[in-house]
Amino acid sequence: MAADARDDGDDTPRSPTPPTPSTVRRVGGGYEWTRSERYTEAMTAAAAYNCYRALPCDGAALTATDVALLAEILKAAEAELDAGGSGGAPAQQATLSQVLRAHQRVLRGAGLDPEVDARYYRTLLRLSLDRAEPNWWGRLYREISADARRHDMPPEQQQMLMNVLLSCRVGGPLPELPAPAPAEPGAAECCGVPAAQPEWATTVVQASRPASPVQQPGSGDVGWDLADAASEASLPLPPGTAVDPLQALRARRLESPLQPLQDNLESQTYETFERDGTKYTTYEEAVYRCLLDRVPQEEAESRVTVLMVVGAGRGPLVAASLRASVRARRRIRIYAVEKNPNAVVTLQNRAIADGWEGTVTIVPADMREWDAPEQADVLVSELLGSFGDNELSPECLDGAQRFLKPDGVSIPQAYTSQLQPITSHKLWNDVRAYDDLEHFETAYVVKLFKFCPLAPTQDVFTFEHPNRAHVIDNTRSVKLSFECTPPGGTVCHGFAGYFDAKLYNDVHLSIHPPTHTPNMFSWFPIYFPLREPFYVPQGARMDVAMWRCAGKHKVWYEWAVTAPHGAATPIHNPGGRSYYVGL
Repeated sequence: MAADARDDGDDTPRSPTPPTPSTVRRVGGGYEWTRSERYTEAMTAAAAYNCYRALPCDGAALTATDVALLAEILKAAEAELDAGGSGGAPAQQATLSQVLRAHQRVLRGAGLDPEVDARYYRTLLRLSLDRAEPNWWGRLYREISADARRHDMPPEQQQMLMNVLLSCRVGGPLPELPAPAPAEPGAAECCGVPAAQPEWATTVVQASRPASPVQQPGSGDVGWDLADAASEASLPLPPGTAVDPLQALRARRLESPLQPLQDNLESQTYETFERDGTKYTTYEEAVYRCLLDRVPQEEAESRVTVLMVVGAGRGPLVAASLRASVRARRRIRIYAVEKNPNAVVTLQNRAIADGWEGTVTIVPADMREWDAPEQADVLVSELLGSFGDNELSPECLDGAQRFLKPDGVSIPQAYTSQLQPITSHKLWNDVRAYDDLEHFETAYVVKLFKFCPLAPTQDVFTFEHPNRAHVIDNTRSVKLSFECTPPGGTVCHGFAGYFDAKLYNDVHLSIHPPTHTPNMFSWFPIYFPLREPFYVPQGARMDVAMWRCAGKHKVWYEWAVTAPHGAATPIHNPGGRSYYVGL
């Protein structure tokens, strides 16, 4: 079968001059695979790559049936691995050969012909080429996420696929699988997928959950957060049951911080934020107290407070401010300023549906450029990033404060970032997998699992709003000295960053571990990696320098270790050459 030479949007590693083993042969600009020789016992990475590129891609998105079948293949491979183990040695990961043998067994049991299947076989080869994730289940999770992005999948459909995967992994009942869409004649057979949903899809993995904890081999080294996995996947867990948290895999994945000024956020991102009830309840409390302080009881009926929500998104802060007004029995007039045209459409529809007309004016504009018709008493925003200022909250609010009254209030009023050195082999190796300098000079948002802090946190940068300085300068620099506390010493792999924000007086939002706001999940910590880890003896002093730099079109961080002796590092990300936030 001739290779499909078109680009199918995959992001697997590229081999500039891949060798040509017996399973495939070179044909023009692609490869041709030999069906009878595909299931080799010792398929090398190069052979897997060549065969993956040679197999045809049908371009179809993953379905719940696909995910359940792929999960069954991984479970069958693990069963073969466990059966071949000896003594009490910990189980290792299944090899590609074991997975491919499981592919044959599972497809035959499902009434499919593995010799003509290309869809599932190609997906398994793709998983084997994922160098950033050593665990097969983690690879499948990442593949579902990537497939959802490629096909612009609705969030509820992606969540359903994740629920199917988690159910298959922990041995619980599958969510109800939707009926497959009608297939065009002949379209299914070319990839070995039947037009009708196979019988196994409704009966597989129906056994009840085990009463004893189920431990993932090697989970003690990975350190997954089991409760997060279950709650995010909306699957109830019986008491005492430990599971492999596929949702936690997403949480510990390295992600670039948002760039809300440079990019328009996607609907899925807004949905994630809006599910955080704790955050908006806290904002509501801040606005409530501010209204009570600014408007005395005797003026409650006659005085109208002008409140501007800058970066209104799809309206959660507007709704929180309206609830605060009702609680405080104070009259308000709201301007909701938002530059994202997609979010503006949602805002306009919500204003009609929720009866905001007459109270809320929607302004489709950039807060830094809009000319307000009147000055505001209160400026409300949720522009904070995982490091406080890393999503350009200072620059945005400095530009918007021109339409704030001289005695006006900004919510938040101030925020401070914190930093601490950590050891985390997992995070550092995830960065090293990219095999380039750029990724070691990039900050990442990630939920930290089983990391070891080497010293207590220290404050880094503080910003206050409104900023009444005659000349506003948001560049910063700091030198911190940490005394490392782990007994016996350890290795430093980088730094974890947090923030604590004062919304109004004593109302705070925080991801700083000592003061973390309970049940809030909108922000994960930020991770600043080091190009070269180094050993830190117990009690040793570590000096760290960090800079917040700004240019005409961008803001970036630089960081370096200056002590102990022999561990000094180069300055990471000089001039923002690898990572910056665009203005």
